[in-house]
Amino acid sequence: MSNRIDKTNLSIFGSLFLIAFLFVLSSTYSPFSFRRMHSDSAVYTTVAQGIAHGQLPYRDFVDNKGPLMYFLSVPGILLGGFTGIWITEFLLIFISVIFAYKTALFFVSKGKSVFTTGCTFIYAITFFTVSAGVEEYSLPFLMASMYLFTKFYFSAQHDISLIELMLLGFCFACTLFIRPNVFTFWMGFCMVIFFEAIIKRRFVLPLKYIFGFCIGISIAAVPIFLYLYLNGIINDFINQVIFAGASRGVQVSGLKELVKRWFDIINRPYCIIPVIFGIFCCIREYKRPDFTFFIGYTFSYLLMIFLFSLSGSDLHFNMTLIPFFVPLLASFIEALNSHFLEIKTKNIAIVVLSCVIFSEGLAKYIYNITESLRNILIARTNAQLLSPIILNNGIVNIVWYTRRN
Repeated sequence: MSNRIDKTNLSIFGSLFLIAFLFVLSSTYSPFSFRRMHSDSAVYTTVAQGIAHGQLPYRDFVDNKGPLMYFLSVPGILLGGFTGIWITEFLLIFISVIFAYKTALFFVSKGKSVFTTGCTFIYAITFFTVSAGVEEYSLPFLMASMYLFTKFYFSAQHDISLIELMLLGFCFACTLFIRPNVFTFWMGFCMVIFFEAIIKRRFVLPLKYIFGFCIGISIAAVPIFLYLYLNGIINDFINQVIFAGASRGVQVSGLKELVKRWFDIINRPYCIIPVIFGIFCCIREYKRPDFTFFIGYTFSYLLMIFLFSLSGSDLHFNMTLIPFFVPLLASFIEALNSHFLEIKTKNIAIVVLSCVIFSEGLAKYIYNITESLRNILIARTNAQLLSPIILNNGIVNIVWYTRRN
């Protein structure tokens, strides 16, 4: 019996590992990818390279992203350049995959949770292939927080340990130091938790929540602020990230443009569905234990879309909405599973519908992989045609296709 359990857990771990690996295979940081790097990704890499060589962010470089974005890339650069960054990216995505799986377990069985996780990251490719950077770096913290919020709401007493509160605060702070404009993810869930505690006259609990959350924030924030202060760049950080970032984060000229951006974001592939799903579940679960989870889920999702509408409507922003698709897809798969009685028909229906739903992500993934293979063949052919003098001055054929110089 124990051997069977070990084999099951090993197969699950292997499946999750494979999902993460196949996902990052299409990244522009991948050593197997010859796609041209996105301009944002190039900026993040340049700053991280500078830090690795003793330069300072916000003084030697100008950018409005948080410092943790660069710090996470530095070990990879020191160990293996772009390949090292790709390994860092893989580890972060693998953590995201694990927490997506753990979140799905609250809704479906182990096998279906693996399938849900796979579907979630197939869908995420739709937005991941645009650029590589802050979105996937913040994703593990968002996914871990979704797991902790789900665990809280689905627990019998709606309680959370001090360690879990600290982890939530830590994830919140880390995300702020990577991509500040996703703080509304925590705002929506936390507001519902506080209101629920007040309504139920559990007045001591909010103090516990604030205390644990603030400790977690301190664990992440204090070392970063010490680095900024000791290097004399805290004022540069404030000017570039807080003031300049905030002014750049609100780029709406009027209500008409705000509404247009809101619809731009919500009309991207299947991004309206979490709103419909959340509202439907709020109505269905009214006066049931799960009601507050879906209130927080829907409120957080709408707040994130609203903030993105203020700051811009770039396609890759939607990748930070991926954690909301885990409960949605798990519920969808469970509904299909209960609707079809015959196992063979059930499996065929789930696979066919999943392929139809995620056709855009799959198409982009296959295109990027085949494009990379084609460019590798072209690069090798050109390497044979180029003179040795040009090759000795730099690997021109690789720089030509990747802009990784």
